[in-house]
Amino acid sequence: TWQVHFVPSSTILKWVKVLRQARTSGRIPAKLLITTSDNWAALGGEKQYRNEDLAELMRQIDFVSLHTYAFHDTFYNPALQWAPLPDEAGLTASEQVAKSIERAIALQKAQYSAVQNYLKDIGVEKEILIGETGWASLDNSYYGNEGTCAAGEYTAKLFYDAVMKWTRENNLTCFYFGAFDEPWKSKGTAGSEGHFGLLTVDGQAKYAIWDLVDAGIFKGLSRGGKPIAKTHGGDEAVVLKKLKAPKHKKH
Repeated sequence: TWQVHFVPSSTILKWVKVLRQARTSGRIPAKLLITTSDNWAALGGEKQYRNEDLAELMRQIDFVSLHTYAFHDTFYNPALQWAPLPDEAGLTASEQVAKSIERAIALQKAQYSAVQNYLKDIGVEKEILIGETGWASLDNSYYGNEGTCAAGEYTAKLFYDAVMKWTRENNLTCFYFGAFDEPWKSKGTAGSEGHFGLLTVDGQAKYAIWDLVDAGIFKGLSRGGKPIAKTHGGDEAVVLKKLKAPKHKKH
């Protein structure tokens, strides 16, 4: 949607039909499911993307893979009230973040529902999977300390917990992005694109999954020859010290 290399639904539909024909003819396995993954808006969540090609694409795929990133919405989407509301001004930073995450999850639910409603409007019944969502733990630009202050391990944990609660309670399939940081995406800098992992690139478990370390889930596992351990030596005070209250930055 927002990227310069946005691919229109007509192009995707053409290749989905090629794959369906290949499946019918036996050139690819009959059990292979065919879909497309995109931002919720491009899948009919916003009216500007709705057309007959998109409607036909929804009919042709086997399931819908929807991306929703409230993290990016903290800067780009005015529909998300990320900064504290007037009556939240007296709350602590952690309390303000909790309120902001509640609104972020509510927005993601609304985005999911928008695609659901679009499918109903065109008479299509398909399972909608959350193909991607996540929250970066570090940024040096729009989402960092000079931006919305959305990036951070503490905030990322609150978001992760909220997503797990939402998807489990509603029996939704969700691909949480991602397992490890990918610093090459931000050219080795503190840019957010390189820091969406639940673990650092060298295998340290971030605050969001410290409880899994405590539960022994990673026992016997290693990364680069080192056992999976908590970031910051497991010192929660370090995580809290880095926490900043949410801010509004106009795009």
